[in-house]
Amino acid sequence: MLKVPVGSLFRRGEDWAVFVVNDAAGGELGSGHVTSLVPVKLGQRNDTEGEILEGLSEGQTLVLHPPDTLKDGTRINGFIVKPPDYMPGRRYPTLLWLHGGPVSQYANSFTTAWQIFASSGYVVLGVNPRGSSGRGESFATAIYADWGNKDTEDVLAAVDYAVKQGVADPDRLGVGGWSYGGILTNFVISKDTRFKSATSGASISNVLAGYGTDMYVREYEQELGTPWKNLDVWLHNSYPFLHADRIKTPTLFQCGSADFNVPLPNSEQMYQALRSLGVETQLVIYPDQYHGLTKPSYLRERMQRYLDWHGKYLQQKPRAEITAR
Repeated sequence: MLKVPVGSLFRRGEDWAVFVVNDAAGGELGSGHVTSLVPVKLGQRNDTEGEILEGLSEGQTLVLHPPDTLKDGTRINGFIVKPPDYMPGRRYPTLLWLHGGPVSQYANSFTTAWQIFASSGYVVLGVNPRGSSGRGESFATAIYADWGNKDTEDVLAAVDYAVKQGVADPDRLGVGGWSYGGILTNFVISKDTRFKSATSGASISNVLAGYGTDMYVREYEQELGTPWKNLDVWLHNSYPFLHADRIKTPTLFQCGSADFNVPLPNSEQMYQALRSLGVETQLVIYPDQYHGLTKPSYLRERMQRYLDWHGKYLQQKPRAEITAR
């Protein structure tokens, strides 16, 4: 194994590898994949990001600390990104962008999607609700066997705060995320009909369908128990699918065809549910892609679909089409 410094970024030819860990002793990369590594500056972006971001002005990113927004006194944090030409006193279409994990967090780092949305005239809310990392074990396990409850409360509290501050337009709200961010998106739109658009990537809402078909059997049984002994818990965590008739938000579902983490049939089920209910929806499948998209043209296409879908329903003019150079 090859030891490399924490936070190092290396390039081999045209291939990139980003390595960021919290281990003070340095991280490890498999020797079969690291030969002739050349250090490059952390500020340098890959070609795909460079094409997408070229000519864009960076939005202002501020730390978000809604004061006393939760009934039980829980404090949450996150970030709010404002458009480059933001004018105080004017309300903007706002995207609630949810992170995956759920044991993960938004941190003080550059987030490509946020800046693209901001440059297109959106305010972006990146919230760290209960279930996120960075605030201790009890904060991270607050949603244990209770998905989409406290974390939905938290992200909606952040939206309410942005509306109260006169920043977010309550009539032009959108929501989206990937993996658990997609799962939480499904909870949000099944519990709150204010959102005019949603994008849900690589998500699951009928958790029973995941048992034995994805990679989480051990985690399911540890957290939820087995379906035949704890059916109520499984049904509780399948709320968005079992209450799909409460969803009114036009929703775009996306997934990789080869995703074995949160397999495609889970997105297909939610897509079919909304079709049967007459809610406008769309399903996009990325061929030969796993849980995270890696093909540059697909990454570009996904970003364009985000812009087009939310732009259509939030009456926001989409930015110029993202094309290859």
